Amino acid sequence: MPLIVVTAVASEPVEIDEIKAQCRVESDQTEQDALLLMHAKTARQWLEEITGRAFAEQTFELVLDRFPAQDEVFSGNRLIGPYIKLPRAPLIEVESVKYIDTDGTLTTMDAADYIVDGDSVPGRIAPATDTFWPATQFRPTAVRVRFRAGYANDSPATDELPEPLKQALLLQTQAIYDGMDLSMTINALISPYRHWGF
Repeated sequence: MPLIVVTAVASEPVEIDEIKAQCRVESDQTEQDALLLMHAKTARQWLEEITGRAFAEQTFELVLDRFPAQDEVFSGNRLIGPYIKLPRAPLIEVESVKYIDTDGTLTTMDAADYIVDGDSVPGRIAPATDTFWPATQFRPTAVRVRFRAGYANDSPATDELPEPLKQALLLQTQAIYDGMDLSMTINALISPYRHWGF
């Protein structure tokens, strides 16, 4: 289940002045700015991977071999499918659902043919009420779901990065820069924001 970054982060969710303050680097010292920003990017990517959250808005493409089987619907009274979990939160929008049909033609589903659940973490999509996912050709990478997810830097469209996640990002950047072990503090900050199952 590969997750491809289609459109990367436009700007990191922490400013260079915040990074310098966290790493105790004087604000007028600019010779290490590129290194500090590289450390912040690495820290963000690592934290995104372990939390399942996009710290800033990005576009992703989830690649699957098939749609979920229709008999994967209930376990007791708990819904376990046939939805597709989108492995980055918070979900902003599903842009498209494409699949290779049984004839080998790349087909884009009409948005009315699936339901988007952006309230769940992670977000998910399911076939429209009383319908099923379409049949696909039996082959790898037959289904592609393109979606946008992430916290806003300055956009009113989504929520801002929660303070504990921002602090974890700054601490992880400092840990990389200084060679420190701050893992216990970072894990305590991100624990409420992790989602499991990927």
